[in-house]
Amino acid sequence: SNESKYCRRCPSSREIETPSHVLGACQFHNFRRVARHHKVKHRIADMLRAKGFTCYDEVSLVGDGQRRIDIIAIDPNSNNIFLVDPTIRFETNEDIDSQVKEEKKSIYEPCIEHVKRRYGEEKEVTVAGLWFGARGTIGTSVIEFFDLTSLDKSVLQTIAQEVLIDSIKMIHYHIYS
Repeated sequence: SNESKYCRRCPSSREIETPSHVLGACQFHNFRRVARHHKVKHRIADMLRAKGFTCYDEVSLVGDGQRRIDIIAIDPNSNNIFLVDPTIRFETNEDIDSQVKEEKKSIYEPCIEHVKRRYGEEKEVTVAGLWFGARGTIGTSVIEFFDLTSLDKSVLQTIAQEVLIDSIKMIHYHIYS
């Protein structure tokens, strides 16, 4: 029933109403977008804890300014620390997975020295930018991280379905509320 091509929820910004806009940028869905992200983040942190990792949530880091990492996961059986940042973005024909990995590295690699001072100079710190598609896809970064940390990949189908369900709900609320 919307006769305009512009977002019915962002009238002042004149954003074109597309699935990508609704799922990734529309201010009307900030709370739902954050909740969808946190569901994935907490699932991964819980899985890491079940494997014996010590995990910290939303940790402030210092690098090129102040940063906040979603998960710091310390492996008690090795010298590995993972800076884990799961990200949900709309799928496009571009290689979003590689873009997310590079973006997260550029953000968190300057913080590695701070992490080592805080958790142990001898530790090997790895930045893990994990891409989940808003329409239920899983990036190779996620598969590689699950392999590296020996997490059970059978849960990935459930995570993808939950992301897709939350995205469908966002579109539903966008149109009908």
